[in-house]
Amino acid sequence: MKLAWETFLDILAGKMESCDEQLVRSLLANKVLYLAGLRNRRLRETAEWRELNARRKAQLEAIAELAEVAEEAGLKIMVVKTFKLFLYVPDDVDVLLVGSEREELVSRLLEKGYFLRSIGTPELTLRKIVDGTYVDLDIHHKLAAGEYRYIDDSRLWSNRRIVEVNGAKIPAPSWEDECAITIAHAVMKEFQILAADALQFLLCLHKGCLEEGRLKELGLSRAYEIFARAQARVLSGKARLPYRLPLAAVGLAYADNLAARLKREGARPLAELAVFPRAKGIAALFR
Repeated sequence: MKLAWETFLDILAGKMESCDEQLVRSLLANKVLYLAGLRNRRLRETAEWRELNARRKAQLEAIAELAEVAEEAGLKIMVVKTFKLFLYVPDDVDVLLVGSEREELVSRLLEKGYFLRSIGTPELTLRKIVDGTYVDLDIHHKLAAGEYRYIDDSRLWSNRRIVEVNGAKIPAPSWEDECAITIAHAVMKEFQILAADALQFLLCLHKGCLEEGRLKELGLSRAYEIFARAQARVLSGKARLPYRLPLAAVGLAYADNLAARLKREGARPLAELAVFPRAKGIAALFR
């Protein structure tokens, strides 16, 4: 299910019209099947692409509804990891509550037809069935791996932008912060880089949204270096996607982030580390 970067570029350039089941699975795993299908008629004919197309419409409607609910309740929310510099359909819509309790938002969404799907460490997931597909909203009280917060949400809020979706306006991170989140999420939570991450990274560079000063302020300088080195391997054809990051490198990214947080916040990050191994994949890092 690995994807070569050159193959992905050929699809985007319209040079590849064929497809097979393995390619569909690879593009889906790398979260770029929707984008690739826009350039490849055969991909658009697959059941997987049609499902993503239906889900995209349902997600946009859900985001518009979410914006109205939050405004009525006077809640500070941001949609993160969802709007990218290319057409993208996420597995779920990530919603970050800033300085608010999530009970009020969850209660109002349950009234709108959502139901509780799961409760994780940093988030809970609500689901709504819409016209044969589904929308998942991941409600976060912080951007974290387990209990460890890798980005300060108050800094994201102060630098936010407004996105208009189906006539509704909803806060989202600035492009500079959205690019930083891509790096942090890939390196510090998922321990891997997908084609969607690699493409976002390239477009961020092209748009001038990767600011070293901002990354240093957020404690993500080392994560950026790790991502950039892995990206170079992928673009040169030495590695395929998803690209699994060495756990030693991930550990260095955490050390850098922790040092920056200790300077700003004192001992609080150490308390988060005490329950750190509960998170998905984090126990592997400790081993």
